[in-house]
Amino acid sequence: GSGDEGMVTPVRRSSRIRKQVYSPR
Repeated sequence: GSGDEGMVTPVRRSSRIRKQVYSPR
């Protein structure tokens, strides 16, 4: 993602494939 890799669940580093993740912005 964009500076939120550490808060991402077992998901690929993509700012589009993240579904069960809350945007830290």
